[in-house]
Amino acid sequence: MTHCDVVDNNISECFNSWILEARYKPIISMLDHIRVQCMERIHVKRDYMARIDSDLCPRIIKKLNYNIEGSKKCTSTWDGGDKCEVKDLEGNQFEVDMKNRICSCRKWQLTGMPCIHGCQAILSINAAPESFVDEYFKKTTYLKSYSYLMSPMKGSKEWPLAKQVKLLPPKARRMPGRPKKHRRREADEVGGGYRLSKKGVVMKCSRCLVIGHNKATCKTTEAEALENHRKADEARKAQAEAARAHSLRSKQNVRKKTTQTAGAQSSTGVGQAKKRGRPPKAKQINQQHPTPTSSPQAPSTQEVPTEAAQKKRRGRPPKTSNTKVQTRKMPAGMGVFTGDDGHTYMSSSRSTVRLTDSEPNTTTQDAEQVSRQPSKSPLKKGGQMVFPRSELKK
Repeated sequence: MTHCDVVDNNISECFNSWILEARYKPIISMLDHIRVQCMERIHVKRDYMARIDSDLCPRIIKKLNYNIEGSKKCTSTWDGGDKCEVKDLEGNQFEVDMKNRICSCRKWQLTGMPCIHGCQAILSINAAPESFVDEYFKKTTYLKSYSYLMSPMKGSKEWPLAKQVKLLPPKARRMPGRPKKHRRREADEVGGGYRLSKKGVVMKCSRCLVIGHNKATCKTTEAEALENHRKADEARKAQAEAARAHSLRSKQNVRKKTTQTAGAQSSTGVGQAKKRGRPPKAKQINQQHPTPTSSPQAPSTQEVPTEAAQKKRRGRPPKTSNTKVQTRKMPAGMGVFTGDDGHTYMSSSRSTVRLTDSEPNTTTQDAEQVSRQPSKSPLKKGGQMVFPRSELKK
């Protein structure tokens, strides 16, 4: 057995990319560059492995730990000797021979390290799986492979001269096209780099709109090309009309659903549900100090907002000036004012008293000036607070 599960040529591919810089040099310079690289690689790998404390190589330890973790899903039955019977979760049964390092799944023989079933059998007898790994994967074998060092060499100027005919390099001839930097890939191999592959791209002629060739190799007549363009334009227009009609139907369906939903909400009272946004501000009336209107006894009422106005709307609330207000009865406030009939009145928290004679001779401006003058001691008349007329007419 090879004791290796590698079935590809990645080693040669890695080495080919490792000597990429040396490949563009002449033959002697290329070989000398590769020799220096190998000479340095040998002692670097040797020193790295010498610092490892384990008896196995680092990658082998990772693979073995993976198999040990997978062995937890298996059960084993020991025969008392060197063999064991292992079953997995799927019901498959395997035979493991620990002395000859053989498993019926054949993975132990191919890789050289215990498989999942082998690890379960080894752990069932309280043994260490590391001792059943092949010698090829141990630290001692790795150090033996890098124990032979490459000796340094003299420069080309100190090389001995040969008595044979001097070889001349071939004549340089520039090949057509750009020089290749990458190897030739297979047909089914994914290409590298940043350029997208054109594999599978369908070629279409821009002149006759026929698939299979391009404009440079087009042999279609002019009449056929014009006919193809006309059909393509008709198909494009029909597609646009169909898309427009579909969009219109979608909008109509949305409006219809919205109307039905609004009607259902109004009938079931769901319209009272709260909406996002701030509620509209209702016009507030100062009940303690109301602004006097044309008549002090005129009742002032406020319109009760409708159901639609009670809904909370999204966005900025409506302006208060647009709010319809009905007059309703409000308690009288304190102050002196002039009514529509020209008389001057004084309003208190309980009643309103007329202060002028039958023929008014004061204007609104005079009444306002009187209201701004400092008040003097009022007189009591029938339990009401009344200012003297002489003081108010000044």
